[in-house]
Amino acid sequence: MELTLNTDPLLWFNVEKAAGTYEYTAVTKTGQIYQASLTSKASEAAFETTGRISEHEGVTYKEFKMVDDEGNTISLAIGAVKLIAEKGPEEVNRVALEPNTDETLWFNITNDTGEYIGQLHLIS
Repeated sequence: MELTLNTDPLLWFNVEKAAGTYEYTAVTKTGQIYQASLTSKASEAAFETTGRISEHEGVTYKEFKMVDDEGNTISLAIGAVKLIAEKGPEEVNRVALEPNTDETLWFNITNDTGEYIGQLHLIS
């Protein structure tokens, strides 16, 4: 895969790419060759209710914690993650969520009843 050069000194990796090892080669203007590999591991997580309900500014929320496939709780608090983004079935459904001091997700229970499906991408 060819990369398009720009002024950014960093290589940004698309976290939606399939898990695996990606090989990169960079050739300087003087002909020096550098090679590197990046291994991306996919992890699975799910939201589980904590059973807590709270009201904030007249809106009632239910608390959910994010748990990885080994049963460990994943903190969503600022400082623990750099980005939280929900991806719905369509590209236009993407929503970036701002991390705050809460380690959990508070969901507005006045939203329509049903199952909310998507992918939550965490970059830590």
